[in-house]
Amino acid sequence: MISLLNNTCNDDIPVDNVKVNATDLVGESTKTYSVLASAFKSSGNDGTVCAGGTSLVNNTATGLTGAILPAGNNSINAGDETSGQEQLYYCIPTVSGSLISQIYSTKEYGSWKIQI
Repeated sequence: MISLLNNTCNDDIPVDNVKVNATDLVGESTKTYSVLASAFKSSGNDGTVCAGGTSLVNNTATGLTGAILPAGNNSINAGDETSGQEQLYYCIPTVSGSLISQIYSTKEYGSWKIQI
């Protein structure tokens, strides 16, 4: 999963000030099963997100180490710092073996939020 952030305010957002407020994903059929937000890691680097990403915390704005969102020219849409953009990557290194097959969603606790 990838999120693309656009800095449209022309103000540099310094390193470690991009935050993700994650919520546990609850089973839609059997609500006693959930994928915890803490099972996810996030990073601005897709090559190391599983090994070195920041562990997310349920219902807590967690700063992502190394994520930066500088001001830039959004019209060039390069997907990097020259265009005022940052891509956030997500990984689940290990999922509990006790989960059952069903859809897990944010319906119970609300959507994830990316904030600065």
